[in-house]
Amino acid sequence: ALNRGEDSTLIEKIKELKQEVGSIAISRDIAELLGVEAGDPALRVIRYYYSRADILLSVSINIYPADRFNITTRWRLTGE
Repeated sequence: ALNRGEDSTLIEKIKELKQEVGSIAISRDIAELLGVEAGDPALRVIRYYYSRADILLSVSINIYPADRFNITTRWRLTGE
């Protein structure tokens, strides 16, 4: 179902997010933008956002130099 935002923009609700995380060597172009050396290690995070109808709505690609990314996960078992 589509909803309208305050400015009448159509808003599609996200049903699913797929995320890929991998290591890369930073390219020269990206290194310049991030203020690091070309070839430095980084994490590349690609996220795919899907609608309730399984339509791809958006893709984001983020590159994090090694010292600029931290991830914390918490796992909880339920029903016990």
